[in-house]
Amino acid sequence: MKITHFLIVTVLCLGMFNLTTVQAQDTAKADTSVSLKKVLRVNRYPIGYDTEGLTGKGGQWLRRQAKEATIVTLGETHLSQEIPALMTALIKDLQQADEFDHLAIEVSPWTTELMTKQLQQGNGAYNELIKQHPFAVPFYNFQTERKLLQQAVKGSDAEQPLWGLDQIFAFSLDLALDRLKALAPSKQAQRAIHKIRKAGRSKSADHLQLQKLAEAVPTPISVYQPVTFDTLRSHFEGNREAQQILAELSKSVEIYRLNDTNNYVSNQIRARYMRDNLRNSLQYAQRTADENPQVVVKVGARHAYRGMTPNNTLDVDNLSVALARAMDGEALNVAVLCGANSKMSAFPTREAQCTAGNFGKTFKSLAKKRSVVFDLSKVHLMLHEGALHPDRDLEKFLWAFDAVVIIPNTTPAEPIFTSGK
Repeated sequence: MKITHFLIVTVLCLGMFNLTTVQAQDTAKADTSVSLKKVLRVNRYPIGYDTEGLTGKGGQWLRRQAKEATIVTLGETHLSQEIPALMTALIKDLQQADEFDHLAIEVSPWTTELMTKQLQQGNGAYNELIKQHPFAVPFYNFQTERKLLQQAVKGSDAEQPLWGLDQIFAFSLDLALDRLKALAPSKQAQRAIHKIRKAGRSKSADHLQLQKLAEAVPTPISVYQPVTFDTLRSHFEGNREAQQILAELSKSVEIYRLNDTNNYVSNQIRARYMRDNLRNSLQYAQRTADENPQVVVKVGARHAYRGMTPNNTLDVDNLSVALARAMDGEALNVAVLCGANSKMSAFPTREAQCTAGNFGKTFKSLAKKRSVVFDLSKVHLMLHEGALHPDRDLEKFLWAFDAVVIIPNTTPAEPIFTSGK
């Protein structure tokens, strides 16, 4: 009996101890949340933009930080009107200070070269490219994104003002095959291209998920095997552009097909590919310019993490930091996210609510009515000293960026051409 009584008392005590511990932990989390919001509130500044550049105290702060950086990475939530407009204003400020040479974007290197050539010819040429292939260029088939590219190209003296980092987009096949057809040196090459195009359409027609896509959406490259495009290489010996297109198609198909069966490996390959393209572009610029380039990198927020991304990869911004330090400079990493009551465009022609993920809730509550930039340097110090204890995902996000811009009430990006026009 005594032993039984002892066990009962022990269990009850342990239960009370565990309950007290949980309650204490919950209280600590609540206190931490309040403390983090207090720190963020003190270190936030209103930011805006107009035709001349950034405005407000936050605009001054961000402009100053960006001018001091060799590489600025902007990690965004995609497809609103306001986010690329703010980035355009920042680039204009950097150009006026002679602190901008290149904009690196989440588009394939070959596609970016083609876009650059069209932009240099003027609005008409670029618009015609988008009209002929409205789904082939991710993000930059929208009006405010086009304005950002126009500003970057016209304000840069560099030979290649735009750098492409990413894989060929899933729906860029017709654009790529049309270009290969134009470059084809023989009828045999043209027949080979036609055969591949026809086979892709047949596979797409038999795929239940692809049948649900709008009729105007072209065949995705993921219906092919990577080796499909390698079979065309012998038709284009000595043609640099054609070989580049085929290499990018093969790599992109590999990434897309692995995404469904081995997402982890797919993310690793894609992240390495983006890092390689950034490094290669920078090295080429260093060889052909008199001084180190000033670079802005614009990618989705997940790619912009310093440290491990939410996809468990070491993505492009980790290389940005290393490259900036190698040039005796510094890197600045800024998340530019939609805030409360925000909408965005969604593929192919839809609208959707724009969210910044769970970690965005803390910031959204402090930027409900106007755009705000948060300086995270004080937060980093307090995290290091153990004064703040946010949950793991939020802490990972806080360490990943030097600053966060929250823009509430964003509106969906407007396409350059709507379907049927």
